[in-house]
Amino acid sequence: MSEKIYTSRDAAKFLNVSPATLTNYTKHLEDNGYMIQRNAKNHRCFVGEDFGRMKAMVILNRLRGIPFSEAAQMVTNKNTNIKEILQLDKDNLVEGDVPAVQNNAVRATELTEVAKELDNIVQQVQEQEAMHKAFVHEVGDILTQQSDVIKQQNDLIEQLIRENTRQKKRSWLSRLLFR
Repeated sequence: MSEKIYTSRDAAKFLNVSPATLTNYTKHLEDNGYMIQRNAKNHRCFVGEDFGRMKAMVILNRLRGIPFSEAAQMVTNKNTNIKEILQLDKDNLVEGDVPAVQNNAVRATELTEVAKELDNIVQQVQEQEAMHKAFVHEVGDILTQQSDVIKQQNDLIEQLIRENTRQKKRSWLSRLLFR
């Protein structure tokens, strides 16, 4: 019985990577002598073993920090047990390494942080509004006081002008005598 053959698009979906990333993985494998099947149009065709080797490369890179070029050398070596490498990933699933669960947990954490930030922003806006109202009230009081002072000064100026005009209306002799 022959294995099912997958296209590049199907393989990329299965591995949850972009087609460009899949091409990068396959080039690393092919550079190390691993042969990936090709169809009549020279397009790559993938089987289960190919997925295992690419997944093992990703695991070695992610969990061990091994560069892809070195990881490809390791997974193409005939003495390497791919199942053991794949088991490393299964062992780490307990720690929350499932992408969907991890993404939901990250999103929940991000949403919680965003909600906290929004609450802080709302509180700051309310505080600023209260300060603004107090400022407007204080400025209003100051303007009222200044208006009263200006009115008093205008009244005093008018009174001085009236007195000055009365003095000018008197004759020069009466001004001299009745200072």
